[in-house]
Amino acid sequence: MLNNTMNGNNKLKVLSLYKQILKLGHDWKNLTETQKSNSFNKKVYEKQAVYREQSFLDNSKPIEELENESKYIIEEAKRQFRENKNLINEDIIEDKIKQAENRYVLAKHYNIPYDRPFHKQQDQKPYENDLSEEDREF
Repeated sequence: MLNNTMNGNNKLKVLSLYKQILKLGHDWKNLTETQKSNSFNKKVYEKQAVYREQSFLDNSKPIEELENESKYIIEEAKRQFRENKNLINEDIIEDKIKQAENRYVLAKHYNIPYDRPFHKQQDQKPYENDLSEEDREF
């Protein structure tokens, strides 16, 4: 994404986004722990929250998993940005920036660093393209 033909505005966006994603990866363990502890801060729900918070913390991710997720975020960001560094078309660059921003927001909000899976369209029949002509007759 960092090509010499890229305009200055996109270059700044890409560098800023890259920095934010790497920071998210480095702060992943602390970020998830902070969000857990801030889950039930309101006084209205204080009595009910004690049980919920305890059960929520008991089901938290182990440190090894958080470390693996942190490594994944950093390695995936480096891989994606290196893979797209030679893009020239401004529309494709903008699309890649939007995709990276969406992944960043989803990871930060939902504490899930992995990319969302894509599914087949609802109007498409299951395995429609996987069947041979002979199998489709049945």
